[in-house]
Amino acid sequence: MYRHILLFIALLTVWLFAFWHGYAYRLPYTSIENSNIKDFIAITLYNDSTYFIGAAFLIIGFYTYTKKPKSIVIQRFFYLMSVAGIAITYAKPSSYRIPITYEIETLAVSFSAYFLLYFFEFFPMTSRAKWFYQIKWFTFGLTLFINFLEIVKWLFSLQDSTLFSSLIPILLITNLLIALLSCTVLIIRLWRFNTKWIRNQLAIFLVSSVISFSPLLANLLLDGLFHLVKLPFNYMILTIILFPLTLMYLLTKQEVFDFSYLANRVLIPVSAFVLMFGVLVAILYFIVGLPTQQIMQSSVILGSGSILFLLIYKGLRRLEKPRIEAQLIAMHQQRRQMLKELYHQTFLPLCAEHTVKLIQRMLDVQHVAVIWASPVATVLYDTGLLEKQDIQSLLKKYENTSQINYQYPYHLLPITDESKLLGLVVVGQKMNLAEWTKDELILLESIYFEVLQLFLHAQALVQLEQELRSAEHASALMRHTNKRLLASVEEERKNLSIFLHDDILQQLIALLYEVRATSSYQALDEPLAQTISTIRERCQDLYPTIVENLGLTLSLQSLKKKHAARISSPNRFIL
Repeated sequence: MYRHILLFIALLTVWLFAFWHGYAYRLPYTSIENSNIKDFIAITLYNDSTYFIGAAFLIIGFYTYTKKPKSIVIQRFFYLMSVAGIAITYAKPSSYRIPITYEIETLAVSFSAYFLLYFFEFFPMTSRAKWFYQIKWFTFGLTLFINFLEIVKWLFSLQDSTLFSSLIPILLITNLLIALLSCTVLIIRLWRFNTKWIRNQLAIFLVSSVISFSPLLANLLLDGLFHLVKLPFNYMILTIILFPLTLMYLLTKQEVFDFSYLANRVLIPVSAFVLMFGVLVAILYFIVGLPTQQIMQSSVILGSGSILFLLIYKGLRRLEKPRIEAQLIAMHQQRRQMLKELYHQTFLPLCAEHTVKLIQRMLDVQHVAVIWASPVATVLYDTGLLEKQDIQSLLKKYENTSQINYQYPYHLLPITDESKLLGLVVVGQKMNLAEWTKDELILLESIYFEVLQLFLHAQALVQLEQELRSAEHASALMRHTNKRLLASVEEERKNLSIFLHDDILQQLIALLYEVRATSSYQALDEPLAQTISTIRERCQDLYPTIVENLGLTLSLQSLKKKHAARISSPNRFIL
């Protein structure tokens, strides 16, 4: 958690550094106060497009990394999004030749080529030709050389040197072109030797990459090689946002990371808010007729207020959540304590107290006491009758008695379960020390039978609670044993799945490439491809890694989509 917080602070600091240094070069809005909304949009794109597109790259990369920090593909996706986001964020300050910002942009752009190849080393498949690894390390060496030149230029104050000013952009363009062309060749090779489903995804990625990077490369070529007039950068940079969106789509289709949950929880509400915001601006401009400056001020106030409200709301929810959880835990503990008192120690004294009060009220006696024999002799309730009595000897004397006994000055009411003495109810003299009448003895006997049933039920509850505890203990032991057995079985299934996927399957894929390269064994192509597909499916059946990576809910949704694609009948699945 602390590592994620420090990473977020670092990325935010890098972004704010670029935004703060470029703020002084922003075009003012005062010149369009009485003009139309188009000028306002144009100036906004010129001022802030690179900052917010760079922030989008950084947010996408950081979000995916925090959700799955141990995934190799997600780690490399985060590196790619980070360097690309920093390069885009520093593009505007660097164009103004602000100190440090140009060096940071050069560092980010140079590493973007390497991290692009570094990402495609494991995505969308892990098997790569030897030439791909060689080009990856070549781009890494070229990246280090570019940054070495930048350090030399900075140390020896050679910023005005024509050689360095021309050589570094050429090397940056070359590095990017090598990386992009290598990825293009790799995608074409993968497209030739894969299923239609994989081909469609690769085609989508190839088209989106061309749309995303063509304006950028054209801008770099015009400026770096031919020194011609560049395209408007604030418009050209808009197309590059298609690249991370396409990667998000492919990561979802490859079941590496499911961005549909993010789309449902974040993108749809944000899109709805932006749409509502646009409608409000249109009303203020076309219907109300407010000047552009006032519309801008109202928009900033409304947007800032909405963001502030959302942050406060989320913060209060986070502060309230521990309090609610603590209340639920306290309620659960209180309920367990109440049940414990009801079924164990407190219930018998409670029965004894009510019995004593009943006898005192009905028969007008001075003192009553209740003694319990199990597990040790104890007085459950006493109004002062047994202060000097040995309760152990009293219980032993009447352990074989099952009828009411009179021993001056007490009446002894034994509580038995037909086999042993559980306790005694000792009734003292009447308040006026008078003799007991026949009706009072009959009433005492009736009370005795009711009390006997009450204490027998109480004892049954205590025994039931003890048996329940024993059963819970045995169940806990059984669950622990079953959990260890299931963990052992799952570990073996995982090892078998990894062995099939990383060893057998990779050998078969390599063999398939050799078969397709050799015209003599074309008949083995289709059976071998079918065997590879079957083994891949069996690996997922043995140990579905999507459950471990994405959770049960998203895994079931993925399974639902796969099953719906396999069958033609319109079935309904309820998750």
